[in-house]
Order: sequence, then C-alpha cells, then structure tokens
Amino acid sequence: MKNLKAVQVEFNEHGRPYTYKTFDTYEIGDHCVVDSPSEGLVVVEVVGTDITQLEDNRRYKWVVQKVDTTEYEELNAREEMAIMDLAGLIQENNRRETIKRIETILGEENQEGLKQLARSLNAPKE
Repeated sequence: MKNLKAVQVEFNEHGRPYTYKTFDTYEIGDHCVVDSPSEGLVVVEVVGTDITQLEDNRRYKWVVQKVDTTEYEELNAREEMAIMDLAGLIQENNRRETIKRIETILGEENQEGLKQLARSLNAPKE
C-alpha cells in the first residue's frame, strides 16, 4: 500500500511497544486512539515511527485516529489568562476595601491624611 506508515505505541509508561498501521503522519510524543485487544478504544502515546517494524506475514490493526489537543491547549491558556485577570481584580477590590476600613476607623477628622494615603496606595510602583 502506497503511503502506508507504522507507529509504535505504548499502552502504559515503560510498557512494551506495539505496532499499528496508519496513513497519517505522527511524531514521537503524539497521542492517538487505537483498538486494544483487551480494553477496546484507548488513547496511547506514539513512541516510534519506524515503517520497517511492519513484518510481511502479520496482520496489524489500524490507528483509529490522531488526538488533536489544539483546542484543549487553547482552553487551558485562556483559563490561565482569566485566572490572572481575576486575581488582579480581587487584589484591586481588596485594596479598595482596606482603604474604606481605614477611613471608617480614623473618622472624619483625619480625611486629608487618608486622601494622601489613598493616593500613595493608588500610585504606580516604580
């Protein structure tokens, strides 16, 4: 078969490699779905891409599909950005609440000093 390729996969870390056939291109470290004789469809890691591993008088199973983690990785990156944004908002809210508590404790007679303190807390750090 023209363009036939082989991948060697492991079902668990430090396991024995098994060879499957495919027309897709894989790199070591990619993940794919294969039909396991004992567990059905499972996700495995590609540990080799050597076509010479195919032997003549042997029937190999096909790789079911390549696992595309692009969307998953994008979701994780967006989540990380949202977490950082949320942390900034929480920090700003906590700072404002602290200023209000200080104003309440010190009362009306110290308003000018409080305004100076608030300005210094709002000033960008150098």
